[in-house]
Amino acid sequence: MYFSYELATQINQAGHQFLFRMKPRNCEALLPPGHPLNQEIDIVSSRKLIHSQKTFTKSRPDEYKYVPKGSVSLITPDHPELEFSYRIIIVEIESQNEETGEVVKTIEYLLTNLSEDEFNTEDIKELYHLRWGIEVSFRDLKTVLNAEQVHSRSQNLIEQEIDAAVMVFNLISAIAKCASPRQPGGKYKYQTNRKALAFIVLQFLERKATQKEVIQTIQNEILPIRKNRHFKRVKSSTAKTSTWK
Repeated sequence: MYFSYELATQINQAGHQFLFRMKPRNCEALLPPGHPLNQEIDIVSSRKLIHSQKTFTKSRPDEYKYVPKGSVSLITPDHPELEFSYRIIIVEIESQNEETGEVVKTIEYLLTNLSEDEFNTEDIKELYHLRWGIEVSFRDLKTVLNAEQVHSRSQNLIEQEIDAAVMVFNLISAIAKCASPRQPGGKYKYQTNRKALAFIVLQFLERKATQKEVIQTIQNEILPIRKNRHFKRVKSSTAKTSTWK
């Protein structure tokens, strides 16, 4: 999940923690003046977020950060400045290429409110690697369970569709966690193919598949587990829209 000022300030306001990936242009605006984007850094800093620019604030980019009007709801006429404290980290991350298996080194731009006392730079790298499981979960919800296409117009029914998708996702996750897939041996440990598992579980819930078929899928539909994977992101050329009945 990429960074946004609205999301970060709301998480801060709620007293929770965050760790965002940032795009280079967003990172550059929060770095010390003149710091190159290809040089590692781990510092704590702050900016005053504002909706309107003045000559004084323009001359102090190390203190003020302009954000478009309406993009941060905590900035109001009564509170035109919002103090935003953060820790910005530029690190080199090692991961494994999904296609070739080669080690790939990339520069990542991270923003967090986690303290240096609790999480040093190496800890942050490990947390960053955990994102893969989160991204896979979102992918399963959106593509395997088709949760990004809703069939209703009312907010209540849309929320019910999302809740149902999450419940099925949690059921599939619980089954996958307890599964004992076949291990053919070799370099990798194997896990059940979640897409195949999702399909057969949905078939079972609709009484179109038997318990035996679910067990066979768990055992035989398998994929190798490759840690810290890296792959080129492919952007879709067409936007997906909601499906209305």
